[in-house]
Amino acid sequence: MMFYKLKFFGRYESDHPEDCEEKMIRNSHLSREDRADISSITDDFNAHRTDNCFITDIKEEKIIVCLACEKRVDMDLVRTFLKEVGFQVEEKMPETEEITFQEARHMARRAESHYWIDDSSELSWMAEYEIHSMCVQEEVVTDSLISSTESDFYTSSSLSEELQRISEQGKQEYFYGHPVHYLISTDNEEFCRRACYMLVRALREAGRLYSSRVAVLSTRRWRFLQPKQVFQNLDGGSVLACATSDELRDQDLAGAEMRTLDAVTKAADRYRNQTLLFMMVPPAKEKFKKEVFERLPGWSFVEIRDDPISEEKALEVLEKIADERHMQADSDLRQMMRDENLETYSSGDLTRIFARWSTQYLKKKIYPQYAKIGQTDDFLVKETGKGNAYDELQKMIGLSEPKRLLDKALASYRQQKLLESRGIKLDRPAMHMVFTGNPGTAKTTVARLFGKILNEEGILPNGHLIETGRSDLVGQYVGWTAHQVHEKFRMADGGILFIDEAYSLVDDRRGLYGDEAINTIVQDMENYRESLIVILAGYTKEMENFLTINPGLRSRIAFHVQFPDYTPDELVEITDLTARKKSFALSDGAREKARRICQLAVCEPDLGNGRYVRNMVENAIMNQGVRVLKDDYQKMSRKELTTLNAEDFEEPARNTQPKKVIGFH
Repeated sequence: MMFYKLKFFGRYESDHPEDCEEKMIRNSHLSREDRADISSITDDFNAHRTDNCFITDIKEEKIIVCLACEKRVDMDLVRTFLKEVGFQVEEKMPETEEITFQEARHMARRAESHYWIDDSSELSWMAEYEIHSMCVQEEVVTDSLISSTESDFYTSSSLSEELQRISEQGKQEYFYGHPVHYLISTDNEEFCRRACYMLVRALREAGRLYSSRVAVLSTRRWRFLQPKQVFQNLDGGSVLACATSDELRDQDLAGAEMRTLDAVTKAADRYRNQTLLFMMVPPAKEKFKKEVFERLPGWSFVEIRDDPISEEKALEVLEKIADERHMQADSDLRQMMRDENLETYSSGDLTRIFARWSTQYLKKKIYPQYAKIGQTDDFLVKETGKGNAYDELQKMIGLSEPKRLLDKALASYRQQKLLESRGIKLDRPAMHMVFTGNPGTAKTTVARLFGKILNEEGILPNGHLIETGRSDLVGQYVGWTAHQVHEKFRMADGGILFIDEAYSLVDDRRGLYGDEAINTIVQDMENYRESLIVILAGYTKEMENFLTINPGLRSRIAFHVQFPDYTPDELVEITDLTARKKSFALSDGAREKARRICQLAVCEPDLGNGRYVRNMVENAIMNQGVRVLKDDYQKMSRKELTTLNAEDFEEPARNTQPKKVIGFH
């Protein structure tokens, strides 16, 4: 089904002349009775026809008509319709514009609200397209949509060769079907779309497409699609299936995604001669490409590649684009190329470079009054300001070494972001970490703050923390473990996955579910390396042993952060801070007693660090409550009611029993 907007010029011949002295009246004066007549005739006219047309608006002598048709525009049908509803129109060809379903639906609802039709939902195509419109982005390829695509044509030899093949054939008198479909090998969705639009325009001009409409399918919404309906609705047009490396992960080629791929390729095969398929396949995803080919046996694909070109060729292309736009390439353009310092250039690189240079050129040569106005790039080179999360981390007591290492990691991430903003493409290194240390050393708190910092810096899109452990990752039955691990990674995508006591995944025997969990974690750490950070946490010795279990595990860790036990002085500071957060304060005597307790505690093997202090303060608050209630608390001041004294703190009983030894000694 195709949709068109047509503009005619003419006047309405009223059956109610009492509304006006003349029978031929101006359109703007149509009465409610006239509109009711038009609506009734429109319903009767469309009742038994596949092609529908209706009036959507009139302004003076201009009549706007919406046409929904299966193939080509039947102008005789539209003129017959206008005559039956009472309009006399000029013989010259009307302005004709192809539109998307969403635009046609808007026109139908406008027509209903202005009484040109009775009920838009009764149009034969309206209901079947409603679900389609929620999952599919439609475009009608026009010259304005594919402007500024010269760099694609000049850099992609495969694209220019195919455009040449299409033009050599000349315009076809009949539509025979599609001899080939298109595989666009790129990880750049913008290049993919522009290449598709350029090919659609060329094929439409050559008579190899009825329609300029393109339905763009993203893998983000594949699972919601009804592929058969999409391809059927785009009969005579094109479908572009886009998938980038970030969206398309190898482990996702199972379950719902695999079933949807089956449905998409099945629908494509059924309508292969009616609907043209453009399939985007990232170059690194050979597995996905193989899955597509296996489902489309006997198909022929023309592969369009985003070919990288040399610096010399890139400069030549940019100079040619500048000349076509009546600009003179200058030394600034050459300097900008040198600043990029790239070995090869893609079409996306050239588009970005030309956009930056042309802005400077316009301000310098054409509109000098704006020469002193800066660009956003001037701000990007400055260090991103630290936010509240960074300040909160720095205010945490102790942790000098973890803070130093995290500053180093943050500097590395900022460097990557800065280089990307200047178009310098480097493979992003792994960002995963190991946090080791005893319980209560603030590993989880620091991980949560670090996620927020990376979000404030624009490095992670969400910065949220998903905390998990063995019970969440290891399934009870065969096949459950990998699914549970994948699900946790999906939940943490854009943030941090914090796996506490990671060494607990190691089973007593090899080959059990724990090994499956570890192997899947290693796989997903690589698949999600650019979109999340995995932090493996636990005791120092146990974590060292854990990292030796899987050869690929240690190589994927970028930073190893050791969290030392707190010193007695640091534990006293934490005691003060914990009490303040609970609206209490320590007396001098209480602080000295807390110091003695902390000095004894650090000698114990199971210190507990921050957790020990929290329990100590909470116990002191309960003891203070008992003490206050025994006294005349109604006469106490606010300060007395919120002060912890030395007697409120209990010194722990020391274990003086000799250690039992089993066996001979």
